[in-house]
Amino acid sequence: MDEFYDRVFVKRLLTAAWLASVFDAMGIDGVVHGLAALVQATGRKLRALQSGQAQSYVLGMFIGAVIILAVVWLSA
Repeated sequence: MDEFYDRVFVKRLLTAAWLASVFDAMGIDGVVHGLAALVQATGRKLRALQSGQAQSYVLGMFIGAVIILAVVWLSA
């Protein structure tokens, strides 16, 4: 009876637990670590845009407004 219980329940549960741990380590943790790396890389790239000079910020807003107005004007 013990061999039957071991074969039917214990080994299957141990296999399922092992599969769940592999999925967690490779699937879920991989996605989380990948997204964290993406956010860090994006932050490093965007850091260069912050110069602290108000003139460059105003110029960026002016260029953005011109682009928006051009798109609205051309699409009308």
